[in-house]
Amino acid sequence: MQIPEVFAKPQRALAHADKVMRELLLDKIRVDEVFKGKKLVAIKVHIGERGNRTYVHPTYVAAAVNLLRNLGCEVFVTDTTTLYVGPRNNGVSCARVAYENGFTPETIGAPFIVADGILGEDGVNYRFEKVGLTISIARAIHEADALLVISHAKGHGMSGFGGALKNLAMGCVTKNTKKYQHDPYKPILIRPELCDGCGECVKACLQEAVYLSNGRPVFRDELCIRCGGCIIKCPTKALSVAEGALEEFNIRLGRVAAAFVSYLREHDKPAVYVNVAENITKFCDCVPSPNEIIARDVGVFASLDPVAIDAASINVINGALYPEYKSLSDVNNVDPWIHVKEASRLGAGSLQYHLRFV
Repeated sequence: MQIPEVFAKPQRALAHADKVMRELLLDKIRVDEVFKGKKLVAIKVHIGERGNRTYVHPTYVAAAVNLLRNLGCEVFVTDTTTLYVGPRNNGVSCARVAYENGFTPETIGAPFIVADGILGEDGVNYRFEKVGLTISIARAIHEADALLVISHAKGHGMSGFGGALKNLAMGCVTKNTKKYQHDPYKPILIRPELCDGCGECVKACLQEAVYLSNGRPVFRDELCIRCGGCIIKCPTKALSVAEGALEEFNIRLGRVAAAFVSYLREHDKPAVYVNVAENITKFCDCVPSPNEIIARDVGVFASLDPVAIDAASINVINGALYPEYKSLSDVNNVDPWIHVKEASRLGAGSLQYHLRFV
């Protein structure tokens, strides 16, 4: 098998976004050939939570829109609703946050469309026979002819790293498939002797899935979406998840990413991947408050292989971390390779790559 190429512009590039996108997507990836004959192109982004300021800047998205429109493509920018209750939980409020964060037609040159509809349930099923898994593809993404995935390369509290594969697995599917991935992350009162009945877990749960009974948390399983918010907020560390739950979450993440890549191939939908490794944060862009920067900016990556681009991003970021961290594994005590290796094992792409600096 031919080793895929990952192209990189190894410096902060926002001020020259048009030039960077042209050099990476047109000169190196040859997106004009990759998307030849494909009229309707979806640009998948993460719009960032309300209050977040470290998501991929709309200037990069506008540059990509401009390039694709000049090639004759009809372009829309898209994201999906969140599983957790919050400002992006439904299509109306999700679109509002997109506009607040700069993803307006006037700014990016294309309409923003919520891919999974008003309730986050509008999708098309695809059966990934290799593992017997059915996923639900967000409908607007399904109806596009081609896909440009622009991801923020950063840390992540549950997957260790978030890039292209995370953007596919969690960002291109409906709530049902999001729930499948989060399902292993069920909170448990694992150290009852540490619980002082403070109720912080109750305050943290926007789903109203936890309440106190006799000074101890009780979970409503049918309401819990496995977001882990109660665990994070527990001041005494009395709450946790079952042993192996985090690994299972990441295996499912890689599994869904591989299923999505298989879907793209079977439906003749070419995809190009861009990872922006600037404002590299500890947590994902779903965090509404200021996010700790953990590494220096290392630039913008582009590839036709989602596994290769994430592998390259992880390796380069590992060499740019601030001194308090030795690797991304240290940042959130989560191995960032679990979902990447699982996606590769199931055929989504290659862990080997040739890194070409532009």
